[in-house]
Amino acid sequence: MRVCADIVLGASLFALAKANFDCANYITLCSSIAGYEAYKDCAATIAVNNATDMACRITHLGKAATDAATHCPHAAPTAAAPCNTEMLKTFDCAAYVSRCSSITGYQAYPDCAATVAANGANGMACRIQHLGKAATDAATHCPHAAPNATGPCQMEALASPTPSPTPSASPTPAPSATPSPTPSASPTPAPSATPSPTPATNSTMTSTDESRTQFGLGVLTAFVAVVKSLVNV
Repeated sequence: MRVCADIVLGASLFALAKANFDCANYITLCSSIAGYEAYKDCAATIAVNNATDMACRITHLGKAATDAATHCPHAAPTAAAPCNTEMLKTFDCAAYVSRCSSITGYQAYPDCAATVAANGANGMACRIQHLGKAATDAATHCPHAAPNATGPCQMEALASPTPSPTPSASPTPAPSATPSPTPSASPTPAPSATPSPTPATNSTMTSTDESRTQFGLGVLTAFVAVVKSLVNV
């Protein structure tokens, strides 16, 4: 009996894996689970991602019927492990340019890669589907895949891409405020203290006068002595 049950379960899971992802069942089983993530355009998602592309999500959505808390996150647009490596198709920027750039009214994505990074497969599901259709009818579907989409995709609002950080300009270092060296004040040489020549005193003249006076007195004394001697004779 256990073997039969396993066979039935395996067959059921195999059948689920061959079926497309059931958008309605995902909402029914998972919308009440904490952390629920809705498919923004589930029909568009399964239109470009077949049963093989979403096999892991399809399998875990089946398991969510009995354990939604565990398996709903595995079936979400941004799937948790073990389905986190199952990548949904994203918007093909190169294909958009190739298919649509020659169409009247063509709108280029200013930064397509950044737009895709900001919105992912879930945020651009409608544009992804119509870009696929543009391979056979570009005139009709390129406007639906444009940045400002028309028709069925006009309600698919895109998140603005995060601009790349602008390198900050390195501030120019302010000139160093090192003061210019003040020239050292050379000391003014003090005037030499050479004494002014002292005028000669009259000492020399006085000595000469005294010598002359003494000589005169000596002559006079001798003269008086001679006179006296003559008188006595």
